[in-house]
Amino acid sequence: MESSLWMLLSFGVSVLVLILLSRATKRSSKSRGQRLPPGPTPLPVVGNLLELGNKPHRSLARLAKVYSPIMTLRLGRVNTVFVSSPEMAREILQKNDAVLSSRWVPEAVRVLAFNEASMACLPPSQRWRNLRRICKTELFTTQRLDSYRSLRQQKVQELMQYICDSASKGLLVDVGRVAFSTTLNLISRTVFSADFVDLYGESSQEFKHVVEGILEEAGQANLSDYFPLLAKLDLQGIRHRSTKYFKRLHEIFDENIDRRLHRQRDGTTARNDFLDELLEHQVQGDGTKFDRQALKCFFSDIFVAGSDTTSSTVEWAMAELLRNPRRFEWKLPEGKEPRDLDMEEKFGLTLIMASPLKAVAVPTIYC
Repeated sequence: MESSLWMLLSFGVSVLVLILLSRATKRSSKSRGQRLPPGPTPLPVVGNLLELGNKPHRSLARLAKVYSPIMTLRLGRVNTVFVSSPEMAREILQKNDAVLSSRWVPEAVRVLAFNEASMACLPPSQRWRNLRRICKTELFTTQRLDSYRSLRQQKVQELMQYICDSASKGLLVDVGRVAFSTTLNLISRTVFSADFVDLYGESSQEFKHVVEGILEEAGQANLSDYFPLLAKLDLQGIRHRSTKYFKRLHEIFDENIDRRLHRQRDGTTARNDFLDELLEHQVQGDGTKFDRQALKCFFSDIFVAGSDTTSSTVEWAMAELLRNPRRFEWKLPEGKEPRDLDMEEKFGLTLIMASPLKAVAVPTIYC
């Protein structure tokens, strides 16, 4: 009985391998007819995955010297074009950005319909343009940013007060945690008119854990991305963990949306924040409804992208200041004050500053 079971299992595995190899051969024969940049010859099944090593950036730089600044590698069953020179990057990201602005979506974020509603995942389409337009008109205009100035000042003041209190008590300050908490509260006050966490508590750790979990799962190597036929199996459990993180994030958003809808039914005065603006304009320009799921995916974009990147930048900057305190002496151009800086942007597929921010380095002489 046991030997029969092993024979059946071996037969099933053999059939699966034969199917995968046959499909791989068909795809390879099709790809030969495509005009792709040069690159190393791929191995059967795994392609060029083994050539990346444990430090892919160095391996890619080495391969670029052998082949060209633009080269093709086959990662598993996925043909991938790598660009590694400023000239080619400019050609793709500036001159041909409208043609090449679609993006590959990792399997880790293909959960809870996030890839179908997220601005970070959508290809250029009317829905994608509507989301960008909402960000431009409701979040990033000069008038909006000016209206949030007092809020930014308040959050910075709260942060400084926390640091002063901790210093007076001789307590250590976790720069990463407080920077994340301050950024998170700034975003949550802008969107929901409410603080999500307390600087003096540990409540930010859960949200930080969720955000870092999403970024980690989306960023790690996933067999499902390289071998799409295996995606449903989720062999590494990445999609399962990612779903858990997104569910918790959406639960937080659901609580705040439900609270706001309840207030509206009770006739409470509107907060006039970002959530109110979205609830008032639920039908987009193409006639599609901005439903609850779309709201949560949109908020996921804002909170995940805004909270982690900003706090990480502050944390790394503080680390460099502590390591080299005398090398970071900066001043603004003569006669310029921080409030005089022009923060307007030219809006297009690529956001650029209308008047680039410039800082003048102060030379330091060491004896």
